[in-house]
Amino acid sequence: MDKTKKNATYLSPQSQNEFIHSLATCVKRNIIQKIQETGCCSLLMDETNDVSHIEQVSFILRYAINGEVFESFLQFTKVTKTDAERLYNCLCEALNNLSCEDKDGANMSSQYSGIKICVF
Repeated sequence: MDKTKKNATYLSPQSQNEFIHSLATCVKRNIIQKIQETGCCSLLMDETNDVSHIEQVSFILRYAINGEVFESFLQFTKVTKTDAERLYNCLCEALNNLSCEDKDGANMSSQYSGIKICVF
């Protein structure tokens, strides 16, 4: 610590990104702990265009604690295509980021197409 600058401000993009990453890690840990306490959750996945017309998938975790339902935003993931295979890969990546082991179901609009076929 004696060799550090006395005027450090932590305003560099690298410092800000590290700070944001640290906060995100703490929030994610907190959400995972709540989910582990409840024993179950559902993962909502929605694909849409953002303002700059980039396809992205958002992931939201839904869980209940003492009868009260909570929804926690997990992440955005950019996708180049929204075909079943790419969306399935995004889903698997999101579950792996949570260290989830079970993929019990998918509620899709079509009974025999899309991600539902990939999951089952």
